Amino acid sequence: MASGGWNPQQVDVQARRDTRGVSLDGTAYLVDYAGAADVLLVLARCEGALSGFLLAADTAGVRAVRRHTVDGAWQRHRVATQLGL
Repeated sequence: MASGGWNPQQVDVQARRDTRGVSLDGTAYLVDYAGAADVLLVLARCEGALSGFLLAADTAGVRAVRRHTVDGAWQRHRVATQLGL
């Protein structure tokens, strides 16, 4: 039986530490109103744990693509990240 809600096991964004800082790579699905946001909270897997990163929505390497919903009422987006911080 399907249920709504967020599942931390489904976080697909990866964070990797390197000599320059942290690199984020991956996609978050069904992000509500990402296209209207100035700042995004991106959750990523980093060394086996979940970490949160606050990113300006217009950061190079961050892209929000609107997903169409059945009723059109929600603005849901797929947010792709590929950047170094």
